[in-house]
Amino acid sequence: MSLDAARNFEPIAAHSAQARYYRFRTPYLAPVFEGLKDTLTLTERSVLLDLCCGCGEVANGIKDHVRHVHAVDGSAEMLAHAPRSEKISYYEADVNKQPLPLPEIADHMLVGRALHWVEEEPLRKIISGNLKGDAHVVVLSTQWAGKDEWVQRYRSVVQRYGAKTVSSGRDFSGREKMAKLGFDFYRKIETKARFSMNMEYLLGYALANSYGNGYANVARNIKIIKDELTSCLKNPSVDERFVTTIGSWAAVYRRTR
Repeated sequence: MSLDAARNFEPIAAHSAQARYYRFRTPYLAPVFEGLKDTLTLTERSVLLDLCCGCGEVANGIKDHVRHVHAVDGSAEMLAHAPRSEKISYYEADVNKQPLPLPEIADHMLVGRALHWVEEEPLRKIISGNLKGDAHVVVLSTQWAGKDEWVQRYRSVVQRYGAKTVSSGRDFSGREKMAKLGFDFYRKIETKARFSMNMEYLLGYALANSYGNGYANVARNIKIIKDELTSCLKNPSVDERFVTTIGSWAAVYRRTR
């Protein structure tokens, strides 16, 4: 992304455009949530804040381990695609500009690979105004982790059109930002599993991981991309499906001051 494009990039609008394709993003693996239950000592009385919740993947994954999850995102389109549950309440708010409309203080806060979108001072206010004094902050992520040969061929095609299917090198764990806010790294929970996809999923994944002009270009050329992938991804792994390893992790931070 050029400097001018970066200055004009509007995260909420960009993610809203992707919302209908978020179901094709890499899913979070259940053992991560089970590990958080033990690490945070979650019970049927626990209340969590899911910040920048997107389409509710984290809230939906953790809900069965707690009493309630309050999930906040700036995109109405994202929230419209989130799964409904009596254990999850969704709120629309730009966390960098608006106070959170929560009805109660949360025991802990979870952020699914979105901490880099939250500015430091608004984040400080969110923590001080919405979390208990002994709260932990958890940053989660999930991504392809396999080195299968077909994955490299897939990426070589979709990246030519603007899809971002490889990490840019940004520190998604948020360790430096959390240290500035008085939180130290405490523990990391990690798990991996093999994951099977079909061609529809691969195309949706490209759209769900493209932003701005890149998203527009992938959407405009999706039929061409499908033809190129059909040609280069011959002999899929199992029964016309493509299999690779995915990895999910959660970095847990606790207060030091």
